[in-house]
Amino acid sequence: MNEKEPTLTDYLDVLYRYRFFIGIVVLITTLSALIFSFTAPKIYEGEVTLRVALRKVPTPLFTELGPVPQIDPVASEIQIIKSRTIAGMVVSREGLNLRFNNGLSRSDFDTIWVKSDVRPGVYLLTSASPGYYLLSLEKDTITSFYPSDTVILPQGFGFVLSKGGLSGQIEIGDFYRTTERVRSEIKVSRIRDTDIISLKAKAKSPTLAARIANAYANSYLDYTLNYMRREARTSKEFIEKQIEKMGKDLNEAEARLKAYKESTGIFILDEAANQLIAEIAKLEASRAEAVVSKKEAEARLANLKAELEEKDRTFGRYRLAASSPGLSNNPLIQALKDRLIDLEVKKASLLRDYTEEHPDVKRINDEIGRTKNEISSAVEKALSVGPSATDPVYQSLVSQLIQTEAALNAYEAKIKAFDREIARQNKKLAKLPETEVRLAQLKRNAKANEEIYTMLLNKREEARLAEASEIGDAQIIDPAQPPRSPVSPKKKLNTILGFILGLVIGVGGAFLLEYIDTSVRRKEDLEELLGHPILAMIPEMVEGSPIIDDSSHSSLAEAYQILVTNISYTGIKKPCAILVTSPVPQDGKSTVAVNLAKTLAKLGDNVLLLDADLRRPLLRRLFGIEKKQGLTELLLQRVKRKSVVR
Repeated sequence: MNEKEPTLTDYLDVLYRYRFFIGIVVLITTLSALIFSFTAPKIYEGEVTLRVALRKVPTPLFTELGPVPQIDPVASEIQIIKSRTIAGMVVSREGLNLRFNNGLSRSDFDTIWVKSDVRPGVYLLTSASPGYYLLSLEKDTITSFYPSDTVILPQGFGFVLSKGGLSGQIEIGDFYRTTERVRSEIKVSRIRDTDIISLKAKAKSPTLAARIANAYANSYLDYTLNYMRREARTSKEFIEKQIEKMGKDLNEAEARLKAYKESTGIFILDEAANQLIAEIAKLEASRAEAVVSKKEAEARLANLKAELEEKDRTFGRYRLAASSPGLSNNPLIQALKDRLIDLEVKKASLLRDYTEEHPDVKRINDEIGRTKNEISSAVEKALSVGPSATDPVYQSLVSQLIQTEAALNAYEAKIKAFDREIARQNKKLAKLPETEVRLAQLKRNAKANEEIYTMLLNKREEARLAEASEIGDAQIIDPAQPPRSPVSPKKKLNTILGFILGLVIGVGGAFLLEYIDTSVRRKEDLEELLGHPILAMIPEMVEGSPIIDDSSHSSLAEAYQILVTNISYTGIKKPCAILVTSPVPQDGKSTVAVNLAKTLAKLGDNVLLLDADLRRPLLRRLFGIEKKQGLTELLLQRVKRKSVVR
């Protein structure tokens, strides 16, 4: 038996029959959404707009390279902002893993800071005496202090109180868990087709949301500025160490010179000796400057290698390019490197007697510039085939590496040249009388140390200026302000979603109940179940007699007339037997049988009404017939048929 395809009317009928169920579900979900919206904690969102840093210049070697190909620099900066490093800076800057209890609040502190290795726990601040405090952890006193003291603790945090008369608890949570929580509560998005981003931070108070957003922006600015100043800072730190060492050497040299003069009584050398000493001192200073420049170049290369090792893909391609036989054994490139070294040595020799403005020095500088350009052209030509043929970044990278390597070789050659010249001048110095030789040596050492010390001081100032001149191009466009209204919970949206969810659940539940419901509710259901048409629908009698009379024109009588008519259309031939039955008692079998018989008789048919309900016969009571022999006796053939008909 083929099942009938459900129609739109069928669906609407299901919804109508389960309308109260759907309404209750919708009401429950909508009320639940409303209750949640009014009881859930309010979440505020602070937003800061900033321009990200696009320059990637950790070393001078990257100045001409620009960003790595096929990498969106803004997307890279967004990932930096989302990193644990920046989040940790925010947590440390704002003390976000701190909670204040028992009378303390953040406003009670001028400053308070934490480190990543801070020891979690509950720290108790108590007043031991007027103007005197104790800080304890797990009942052990950590420190005592006065309100004006700056408290720095080995547990990884510190603070300065804003006033006296305070007591309470400082609860410090796990730094790294707090960092991950803060990371999960920010959203960073790019403003289309710009290098400007929007950073949003969520918190349970509007002030805290704005503070976190601004702290993120400022931490990012500090990070980028520190990153860009890294090389200059490294150079400055190296020079400062050399200044400290050279200062001691200078003091010792001057002390030895003074002691020798006082012990020998020789205080003055002739003009030639003084000129020789000045020449040697100048050579020593130039040599020291070359050593410092060489160290700086080595540091730059070390930083570059560290940078490349962080980018496996880039470093792999670099090694492929750098190991190319066309570069390693290229005679033109090697000859240009040798020429560059020779020119640097010649320049060093000229600078012993002339300044940078001398025509000969300028000519050498021009030749050095042309040689570097020729190296770049030679490298570009050597890389015009192979994996780097269309990659100007790697061509520039290899060119820079070769030039820097040549510069390092030139510094080494300069140092050797200075060593030879210093040795030659020392031989001249040795020709002086013995007493004057020792004095000249001491004056030479003192003068050389003084020249070197002065040179280092100048270098340090240059490094400081270089560090200070590095200003990040990241900047805050619009700082975050405390938001006026929360972003969560969204009452209207939650209510609408609750209503929609209720509809979905209610309608889905209604169809599920309809699917598992096996009861018959409509005549169509019965026709589909039995595979036969319904002959008539007899209304249930609530009042009055269920038996129709001969003159009745009620709806009940009309229903039986329809039943008789439909029976005649079934093609049943007369005489025939019609059985009226039902699955359970008191369904109205006897009533239907009596009314059907009366209707047929009214139409002129000869009708024999037989009560076959042997357990609960009802017809004799309906017609007021005395109980006598009936169907049972007839079936047992105890009586004849005519005797049981009444």
